[in-house]
Amino acid sequence: MRSAIKEEIGMRRTCALWIVALALILSRRAAGEAWPPRAEGDGPFPRLILRGVNLIDGTGAPPAGPVDIVILNDRIAEVVAVGSPGFPIDPEGRPKLEGGKEIDLSGMWVLPGFVDLYAHPIAPVEYVAKLWLGHGITTIRDPGCRDGFAACVELRRRSAANEITAPRVEPFVPFGLGSKPPVRDAAAARAWIDEAKKDGIAGVRFRGQSPEILQAALAEAKKVGLAASVHHYPGADALDTSAWGMTMLEHWHGLPESMLAERTVPDYPPDYNDADEGERFAQSGRLWRQAAAPGSERWNRLIDDLVARGVTLVPTLSLYEANRDLMRARTAEWHPLYTLPSVWDGFQPDRRGHATHWFYWTTGDEIAWRENYRLWMAFLADYKNRGGRVAVGTDSGYMYSLHGFSLVREMELLQEAGFHPLEVVRAATLAGAQALGRDREIGSVEPGKLADLAVVAENPLENLKVLYGTGAVKVGLDNRPVRVGGVRYTIKGGVVYDAERLRADVRRMVTEAKTAKAAKEPKEAKEISGPPRLDGLWQGIILYDPAQVELETTVEIAADPQGRLVGTIDLPSQRMQFYPLKDIRQDGTKVSFTFYRDSEKRGPNSPFVFDGTLSADGHAIEGIFTGFYNEEKGNDRVPFRFERIGEAGDDRAEPVHPPLQTFTGEGAEVREAFNRGAGGVRLVLMLSPT
Repeated sequence: MRSAIKEEIGMRRTCALWIVALALILSRRAAGEAWPPRAEGDGPFPRLILRGVNLIDGTGAPPAGPVDIVILNDRIAEVVAVGSPGFPIDPEGRPKLEGGKEIDLSGMWVLPGFVDLYAHPIAPVEYVAKLWLGHGITTIRDPGCRDGFAACVELRRRSAANEITAPRVEPFVPFGLGSKPPVRDAAAARAWIDEAKKDGIAGVRFRGQSPEILQAALAEAKKVGLAASVHHYPGADALDTSAWGMTMLEHWHGLPESMLAERTVPDYPPDYNDADEGERFAQSGRLWRQAAAPGSERWNRLIDDLVARGVTLVPTLSLYEANRDLMRARTAEWHPLYTLPSVWDGFQPDRRGHATHWFYWTTGDEIAWRENYRLWMAFLADYKNRGGRVAVGTDSGYMYSLHGFSLVREMELLQEAGFHPLEVVRAATLAGAQALGRDREIGSVEPGKLADLAVVAENPLENLKVLYGTGAVKVGLDNRPVRVGGVRYTIKGGVVYDAERLRADVRRMVTEAKTAKAAKEPKEAKEISGPPRLDGLWQGIILYDPAQVELETTVEIAADPQGRLVGTIDLPSQRMQFYPLKDIRQDGTKVSFTFYRDSEKRGPNSPFVFDGTLSADGHAIEGIFTGFYNEEKGNDRVPFRFERIGEAGDDRAEPVHPPLQTFTGEGAEVREAFNRGAGGVRLVLMLSPT
């Protein structure tokens, strides 16, 4: 046990930080916000067959393929090997369709749906749900449950029944929720646990309770078989809580404190103030180096004790990464396209906020945190190698960590810590299911389990980056960069979601939110001496097929030294490449620009033209794009809309490609690429150097 002084420090810290943290969280998620009924996804089907896939089953076994996966309604019925790699598949040896639906996924990769053991739903819930499903996440643990017991249990039921577009939600109720009067002694703690068990929740989350209450509650949770996670504060460390009944350790707090080498409290400087978030995070980055050395007796004893007690570590490495490289986290390429303004605003430095501590973050702070990571990762690797369970959780929504993307980054960081990619996948799937006590139902691809799956075109064991919603840049032998990857389908309980379409919905929400925010912001009063400017950085969509495809577009136009408007147009998706931009014209508010390429339907060197109108305030361009033939509509004229997001030369999410290259694909290839890349095709206009 710790001293009374240490406990008092912990209680003061808890009160101060929980007040600001709760205010921040509630500002992002309105209590009682309704989850809309499911409007996306097809199925479940009486019989669904996924044809010709490579399978990574989540158990740690090596991949195998080609296989056909047979799904009956919401469950996996069979996994059938259908041939040898590189050889034609004999159709007679494949499972028969016998009605239902089949999807040809030849050469693609299937994994279990991912499990995020630390995921806060924030407003709007449709936004985060589509980010999660758009990255193959089919189960989350919600450690907040701030709408109360009944709402949490009902959300758990609705998500399991596929009544909403969302992963399965496993609620861990904050200890003491709804208790009147508050829990203040061991007897009341045990009584609260007994009542919580009856309500059908997945587990209980502890944060900041006194050692007396924490010990009584954890022991009772263990007695009644209720999972218990702990975010540690001074007063008790991981050796204490694991002995009392903790099953899941969040973040890393409580680990180095359990094996401090030279004292019983961290080596805080004399002027340290725990209520100052800047100081708190700076000193946290200097904590692991105060602990016993890797491989020492105390290091090994802590690992052995936690492994023997069955504790799951949920490190949330991706959450804290901004502390070791703030610029990387702040400028991640997905933020402009996928981060809502309200979320971005919550990331900004704020002395009154929680985890918004970038007041004067120094090189020394980052160096300290890199050493923190080195030791922390060594502990995780040792823990895994000695039989301990390490699972994936993110705590997204803080410190520039974005839902969905952060789970992929967490997987990359586990690989950096020394995990084999197969171990990484297991940590993100089966280990999470085991921690929730759901491994008989989810977490691996096995007959009898629920059909929760993620499908991706590229091999994630070769490069985890292909799981990002933005994919990965790959340069072929022709020296042309293309974007590859991104989860293609997410299947949850037999319902098939087009993950690319879900991500397109998120981008639309972000664009609309930015537009709405800009409309509310006061405009600087200034005299307009001429027509609005065409040069600048623009972002928007071409509505190629309203039912299927929105082509997301980023446009940059600038003037050359002679005052002419110049640029290029980049079509990096699939096999499409680069074209010079021609005929850029502006006449008052009327604008146009064109690129040329060979077209199967329209002939060689065919023009593809944007004709539009600039808004009076110069913030938007709307008009008609002519070029790509739409079979269903019977014409090649479709609407487009761009929003001004900056000036020419500003940073943007897309990588800069060399201009003025030539696309050599045929018309059929163009249509195939557009259809295959629905919602993810980008057009980029860039300044030409000549």
